[in-house]
Amino acid sequence: MAIDIVKSYSENIKGCKVCFVHAKLSNINEIAIKVHDDIMDTSWLSKLKPLPKIAYEQRAKDTIKSIVENILNKVTNSVTEDLGELIVSTQGQSLLEQKHDHRKLPLAELWKEKDRGNPGFDFHTESPTNYITFGEAKYNSNQTAYGKALTQINNFIDKGKDKKEMSDLEHFTTEKAQANFLLPTGKAFAAAFSVHSDAPDTIFKNIKKCDKFKELLKYPELYLIGIQIVN
Repeated sequence: MAIDIVKSYSENIKGCKVCFVHAKLSNINEIAIKVHDDIMDTSWLSKLKPLPKIAYEQRAKDTIKSIVENILNKVTNSVTEDLGELIVSTQGQSLLEQKHDHRKLPLAELWKEKDRGNPGFDFHTESPTNYITFGEAKYNSNQTAYGKALTQINNFIDKGKDKKEMSDLEHFTTEKAQANFLLPTGKAFAAAFSVHSDAPDTIFKNIKKCDKFKELLKYPELYLIGIQIVN
C-alpha cells in the first residue's frame, strides 16, 4: 500500500501541542488488505489476564466476523462510507504510531460489546508522554470531514464518553497514563478525517478557525490526521 505523507508538522497553540498530518493513500485493494491485517491482529489479547481475555476474545471474534463479511469482502473499486470510515480510523491510528511514536491500543470496535456500530471513540493510542489519546474518525466521499470529527469529539467529551471507556482502557494502558487521566486535562484527542484537497496548509488554516478546534486547546496534545484516498 502506497502511503505518501504530503505534510506533517507540529505547532504549540496556547500551550497545546497540535500535530497535523496530511497523507495520501492509493490503491483501494491494497488498502483493504492492510485494514484486514490490522483488524485480524489480535496479539493484544495475549497480554490480558484470563477473565478479561475470555470476554475480549469473544467480542473481537464477533466484530471481526461482521467487519470481514459486511465490509472487507465487498470491496470494489470505490470506497463505501463504512469502508472509508474504517480506513480513516485504522490508518489514522497507524500514522500516530509511525509519525509520533504512539503505542496503538486495540481498535475500539474490537473490544466494545456491539458487533458493529461504535457508540464512542473510534480508536485510541498512548502517546510517548503517557497521555491516552481518544480518536474519532469521519469519512465523507465529497468533502473534507474535519468539522464532523471535531464536533463529535466535543460531543463525546460533554457526554463523558472518555470516562465511560476507562473501565475497558484500564486493561490496555500504563499506570502512568491512567494517573494522568485522573488530572483535569490529563488526556489527548485525535481527529482523523477524509481529505479532498491537495492544499494541507489551507486545511490546517481553516481548522484553526473552528470553535470546536479551539475548545480542545485546553488539553496538552491534539492530533489532526487528514487522509486522502486516491484511486
